[in-house]
Amino acid sequence: MNVKDCPEILEVTPLDNLNLLVGFKNGIRKRLDINPYLEKFSAFQKLADRRAFENVKVDSSGWGIVWNEEIDLSACDAWEFGMKSE
Repeated sequence: MNVKDCPEILEVTPLDNLNLLVGFKNGIRKRLDINPYLEKFSAFQKLADRRAFENVKVDSSGWGIVWNEEIDLSACDAWEFGMKSE
C-alpha cells in the first residue's frame, strides 16, 4: 500500500482481547487485532501484559501507533489490516 493512500491517525483506544479502535483523519474508525503481531514479532509479545498494551498512543506525526521505542505500527498497517467499525 502506498503511504499517500493511508489516512493519518487521530486517536487510538485499547479494547478487550488485544484489539484497538483506531480513528483516522478521514472519519473512518477501524478495529485492529494485535494478536497476530504477537505471533509474528517477538517485541509485540510484551503487549500480552494488559498494562503494557494500554500504553498505546498515536505517534506525534499521526502516521503511526506506538507503545514504546521498540513497538509500533504504521498508519498504513492499521488502515490495511483493520476492520471497519461502526
